[in-house]
Order: sequence, then C-alpha cells, then structure tokens
Amino acid sequence: MGQNLYPKRFPKIEVEQSWQEGVHHIALLVSGAYCHISGLPIKDEKELKQVLKGEQLEKALHWFRHRHDETEVQARRIIFEKDGTPVFEDDGTLPTPGDIMNFFEAGDMQNAALICLARKMDAVIEAERMASDTKAGGAAEKIRGKKAGGKKDDKGRFSKQAPPQEAGAGT
Repeated sequence: MGQNLYPKRFPKIEVEQSWQEGVHHIALLVSGAYCHISGLPIKDEKELKQVLKGEQLEKALHWFRHRHDETEVQARRIIFEKDGTPVFEDDGTLPTPGDIMNFFEAGDMQNAALICLARKMDAVIEAERMASDTKAGGAAEKIRGKKAGGKKDDKGRFSKQAPPQEAGAGT
C-alpha cells in the first residue's frame, strides 16, 4: 500500500515510491505507472533519465517502452461523459491520472483526458468551497473547529469581514 497524495489539479494519486533530483520529482504509482509528483504524465525517456539511476531507471524505461503493449489484463476502459469528464465505463467513477496514463497512449487524447479530469476536480473543489460559504457550511466548519472564513469579531464569532478597528489601533 502506497501513500495517498492529493495534487492540486488531480484527484488522489497513490504513490508507491518517489525520487527527486533537483526540481524533478518522479513517482511510481501503486498501479505501476510513473508520473511527475504533480500527477502530470512522463512525456519521454529523458525525463526518467534525469531522476532515476541503475535498476530503477531500467524498470522505468521498460515500463515507458511497453506501457501500451497488449496484456492479458487490460486496463479498465475509460469513456468521456457528455460534459467531457473521463469516467470508467463499468461504474462511472473518476479515474486517477495513473489510470489515464495506463489506458491512453501518450498524445492528444491522454492530454485531453488529464485536462478534463483537472477541470472536473476544479469544479468539485469550487462546489465544496461554495457549500462551505453558506450558513450551514459555515456552521459545519465551526463545529469541526475550523475558521469559516473571514475573522473573529469582538464577541468571538466568525464574520466575513474583519471588525472595524478603533481609531489609532495598530499604528
């Protein structure tokens, strides 16, 4: 079992192991695919060679060269919904970036699927943010002990705007 990471623009990725060399950070996913730690796909062998060495490099290069070969166990089929969201055909759940990289060959379709997945996740995050901005969402945030947005007023309640400062305060 790997570590779950939540990149900014993608759903959860399950990382088995990762390597970093300077600003380059490559992850081996639990699914067997390699990607950048941000969830973006590996575009060419050079990206792997910049970070990995020895046996790990050989394994990664083998994966890169054979990732789209026919196998007995096929990757789950991914389709696009009417709004462009990539989902698994069998159950309609969202795939991970690793699933997309294993199903689509590198190129325009893979890029489009990753972009559509990122947009869907942006919409989900925005919907969650909007829900927390409602009175009920704000109450739920307070119950969980988090600030509901804004600052505390003089009575200790959270408000959307900071309370007015007295003349000369803070100077």
